[in-house]
Amino acid sequence: MIPVSCVAGPKLQLMKSVLLLLCLCLPTLRSFAQTDLGFSVVLEEWKIPDAPAAHSFAIGVHDGTWLIVGGRTDGLHRPQPFAAFDPAAHNRDLIAFHPETGTTWRQSVNGLPVALREQLQSTNIQFTQVDTVLYLCGGYGYSNHHRDFITHPLLVAINLPGCIRALQTGRDLLPHMRYVEDGRMRVTGGQMAYQDGEFLLVGGHDFEGVYNPNGPDFGPGFFQAYTNEVRRFRIGDDGKSIHISSYSALHDSLALHRRDYNLVWQVQPGGQTGLTIYSGVFQYAENVPWLSLVDLQKDGVKEVPDFEQLLNHYHCAHLPIYNSVTGQMHTFFFGGMARYYILSGNDLMDDVNVPFVKTIARVTRNADGTAAEFDTGERMPGFLGAGAEFIHLPGTPRIDGEIVDLASLKPGRNLVGYIYGGLESSADNIFFTNTDVESWASARVFKVFIDNQRSMLLPEAGSGLQLMGWQDAGRQMIVARAQGPESQTCVLELADVKGRVLASKPCGKLGSTLDPVTIGFDVREMQEGTYFLNLHSGQEGMTRRVELR
Repeated sequence: MIPVSCVAGPKLQLMKSVLLLLCLCLPTLRSFAQTDLGFSVVLEEWKIPDAPAAHSFAIGVHDGTWLIVGGRTDGLHRPQPFAAFDPAAHNRDLIAFHPETGTTWRQSVNGLPVALREQLQSTNIQFTQVDTVLYLCGGYGYSNHHRDFITHPLLVAINLPGCIRALQTGRDLLPHMRYVEDGRMRVTGGQMAYQDGEFLLVGGHDFEGVYNPNGPDFGPGFFQAYTNEVRRFRIGDDGKSIHISSYSALHDSLALHRRDYNLVWQVQPGGQTGLTIYSGVFQYAENVPWLSLVDLQKDGVKEVPDFEQLLNHYHCAHLPIYNSVTGQMHTFFFGGMARYYILSGNDLMDDVNVPFVKTIARVTRNADGTAAEFDTGERMPGFLGAGAEFIHLPGTPRIDGEIVDLASLKPGRNLVGYIYGGLESSADNIFFTNTDVESWASARVFKVFIDNQRSMLLPEAGSGLQLMGWQDAGRQMIVARAQGPESQTCVLELADVKGRVLASKPCGKLGSTLDPVTIGFDVREMQEGTYFLNLHSGQEGMTRRVELR
């Protein structure tokens, strides 16, 4: 992680802190009170003796074993150029970790070819997993070959089953890796994703040379260039070699001028799944985070209007959850670093030094495109979360691999994944006084539960509308029976888990409770899965979940 740069001296920083305490009119004040969602997100620490510690790493998962690549084993980097990103704290091992058994297998990368081993021990590598292959590119760190700090240019594919077996048996790692050098992959602090057969390399920057918070024109110089791009490409991979094809780049010097941010899968307004950039650093005018959200679309990017994200700005563990009944997309952010935080009650504090925070916040996006941010009232058990990762539990109902499908969770407590690693700090603002003992790489693991406190079915309306039941008539027809006050006109809809209406039929005028109306939908061409029957009249309605099997 390459955190806050600052050119202000200690006296100016002290003045800023005093002004913050005296200021009675902070920008963009809003209510952060939590609303009743019908579910809650619960953390439970999983104490695993001798778990490996790392932050700002890449990770892949296969058959319950986590493969940890790169990152660092110390804490937040020091502000002095001669001490920043100390090469001694590179994670020089590939690590296979099985949390259920607490077993760790390690092997040094030193036996790999020079360019590959130097990249695999770097920081803030972009990565994404497709099936059983972990794809990585870029990353920042010291290169003995170049005798300098560089952003690495390789695209790497790691076969997870083979690599993990090699770590467990002490065999050669190289047969399970393919790589190619390409300058377009020379990025750090961005994010990588896979969508519809294409890989996306989003944001980030190319940083060459020694980190210097007062540079590049004072003291040791460096070169830095934000990509300001979404780079799309395909990867040809025959299991022996890889190559890049169908490359294109979308450039936007404002919306995409970001690094160290959260790239989150979302069900976006309109019902399509896509990727959204949350916050990130740094703005052009000053070294503070961006507050806007940016949706990535095939033909461009679009900032979410009339919204500012004030909490959880740097990359941290995050969890997207979609409620298909209400059409709401909820994203939870766990700790990290942020310019704003809640001091007590509902008081919003502004610290331009972007400190570590304990905040667990939620951003909710509604089907009509509006968005709001909420403080959950819960806190991380320490200054945790920056450079950590969320790891999904296999078998959790998800949309497009990353978004938890709330409507398909069973009532009660559901284990949906884990938060692992990251930075842990002894205090919020340590950067300018950092002597390398105030923070450290975390080995802590947290189980993440969704407590489905009640059925996700909408409550029955006061009018007495009811769906008395439904049946799957031989996988041919969904037949539902509706009843309500006599002569009330209603509509019955059949919708998918994304809230998209697949079919709609007027019920006419409902009969009395002794004379229900029967409505049928032909489902012969529909795939197995979860669907919803929505019965509504005017502003009143109710929903029932149905399963096609």
